[in-house]
Amino acid sequence: MARMPRLVVPDYPHHVTQRGNRRMKTFFNTGDYFIHSSWTSNI
Repeated sequence: MARMPRLVVPDYPHHVTQRGNRRMKTFFNTGDYFIHSSWTSNI
């Protein structure tokens, strides 16, 4: 069964979760985390 589409409301923030396949690590050091954080904060 397909996933239901996400509800996106203009000008309203929503929660974003980042995780790897089978909950494996996505960020291997502090620099990786800060780079990802800076990219998503500019959106």
